[in-house]
Amino acid sequence: MWKLERKILAIPAIVAVLALGGAGLAGASAGAGAHNSKSHEHTSEVHTYKVCVEHGVVHGAQANGACPLDASAAQINSRGLVGPRGLSGTNGNTVLNGTVAPTSGVGNNGDFYLDTATETLYGPKASGAWPGTGTGVVAYNCSATTAYPGMDLAGCSISGAELGGAAVAGADFADSQFSDSDLAGANLAGANLADTSLDSDDNLTDANLTGANLTNPDLQGANMDGAGTVNADFNGANLGSANLTDANMNWANLYDANLVGANLTGAGLYGADLQWADLSGADLSGVNWGHTLCPDGTNSDNDGGTCTSHLTP
Repeated sequence: MWKLERKILAIPAIVAVLALGGAGLAGASAGAGAHNSKSHEHTSEVHTYKVCVEHGVVHGAQANGACPLDASAAQINSRGLVGPRGLSGTNGNTVLNGTVAPTSGVGNNGDFYLDTATETLYGPKASGAWPGTGTGVVAYNCSATTAYPGMDLAGCSISGAELGGAAVAGADFADSQFSDSDLAGANLAGANLADTSLDSDDNLTDANLTGANLTNPDLQGANMDGAGTVNADFNGANLGSANLTDANMNWANLYDANLVGANLTGAGLYGADLQWADLSGADLSGVNWGHTLCPDGTNSDNDGGTCTSHLTP
């Protein structure tokens, strides 16, 4: 008993805690002694010792396990006395997911929800309701395989894309590089194609580009036969040698556009802005003029109903 008593007495903090009856500290210092034949072995076994506390001093129990009348019994082990159990924590929140926008019956207040089909994050849910709109969580999703309105392929290199007839209105293709891609008949209304690069192997035949942003793109040699570009913005666009046969470009902004050698046969340019555009060598057969701002800044209505004699800026 002496060895155990000496080691415990050397640590007043343990004595005080035991005397007060509070939560125990780690009992590792009391783990060595004659009662524990494995005390010097690094073992995970738990060994319990009965001790007596008398006037703030810890003693070993008597041989029969009892304590003197004026002493209190206590137990210690190699893990220390067990403290009280803490209060239960508050449930945390989570991020749910699905292929459609969340409904009010989904999730709890504080939760978030990811619509994996449109890669839109909603949340947090509050007062039992989800926000009406979410936030796109993928800035550059170049690996997307499903086309949908508003999809984001900005800055991507897109080769061999099959988007013929696709509904991608409002999509973001800004600064993308297309090659050998089929966009024939695609609905690109309001799409962002600023600084986009398309070549002669890209097919935009009959595509709907109404109101699309086509500022400063490289559309050299692009096939836009029959495309609808009403109110589209082609400011500074490179449309050299592009096929714009029968394209509806009414009210389009073609300010400072390069249309050198472009085929505009039968194209509609009613209300279009061609100021400072370069139409050198362009085929203007059968163009529908009307209220068109010519390259030299004059109006076709005042130039005999055509800009053919006013093509020099």
